[in-house]
Amino acid sequence: MEIVTKQYLLIIIIFALIVSCDGDGKAVSNNPGNTLEEYYRLVKNENYLEASKMFSNRGRKLTDAELVEMKKRIRSIAENHKRKLGIGEINIIEEILIGDHKTAFVNYNIVYNNGEEEDIRQGFEKIDEKWYMKTVTSYK
Repeated sequence: MEIVTKQYLLIIIIFALIVSCDGDGKAVSNNPGNTLEEYYRLVKNENYLEASKMFSNRGRKLTDAELVEMKKRIRSIAENHKRKLGIGEINIIEEILIGDHKTAFVNYNIVYNNGEEEDIRQGFEKIDEKWYMKTVTSYK
């Protein structure tokens, strides 16, 4: 009986892992905060193209031309982070889901390694069941 229970538990764990990943084996973002954390991880690793793909513009994914421009903007932002000796912490203060849960805002705080801090409010929208950061609604 114990072997059957262990096998059943193993099947449940494997199924949960499969469901929690997309086709590329990357974790699927289930909330805007996870998307934000993934964005900063990609920026830290200088993967600016993949970070660019996390943005949307008025309810749609970015075009190839917009991705090129966004990649430049993100590289510039990353240089600013480096001037502040890098990011020490990202603290998500609040996630606000709006209406039908296809729009959201995340209020968060960045603590830089030089001691500076910055409070940011970022807009999000859900496209094809995935959260994207809005390019037009990033507020301080």
